[in-house]
Amino acid sequence: MSAKVSSLDSGEFVRFAVVGCLNVAVSFTVFLFFFKVVPLSQMVTVLFSSAVGAVDEGITRQHVVWPDAALATGIGYLAGMVNSFLLNKHWTFKVKGNTATQIQRFVAVNAVGLLASSLSLFVFVDLLGGPYGIIWFVTTGAVMVVNYYGSRHWTFKT
Repeated sequence: MSAKVSSLDSGEFVRFAVVGCLNVAVSFTVFLFFFKVVPLSQMVTVLFSSAVGAVDEGITRQHVVWPDAALATGIGYLAGMVNSFLLNKHWTFKVKGNTATQIQRFVAVNAVGLLASSLSLFVFVDLLGGPYGIIWFVTTGAVMVVNYYGSRHWTFKT
């Protein structure tokens, strides 16, 4: 009995999952680059040395640390999203079409996924004290399936 769910192409879903794994690698690599190799605070200081010098000195006096990790994470996340969009458009779903509309929809689908996973972790880990590892994996899996369907049926719909 080989009943195929009409809205799931297993090869396509596997490609989508592979892209997700690559996104993690891209995000982490970019994060490490901007956190360890070229910290953003150093880049800003070098680029705007005269203006930033006074600001940097004032920040140091106040014992405030530059948000290198948070900024590096944000840049890494954006790099992962760009990678995800390009690979999913051209490899996973193999679509052409209005790229501007697809980007808007892609960002919307991913924003919903990020909000859902953050809310899930907040409720089940922070409020209810559940096991973060299990909840993170279950949430990530559920969000991946939702993102797949959102991408297939809306973002990259042919």
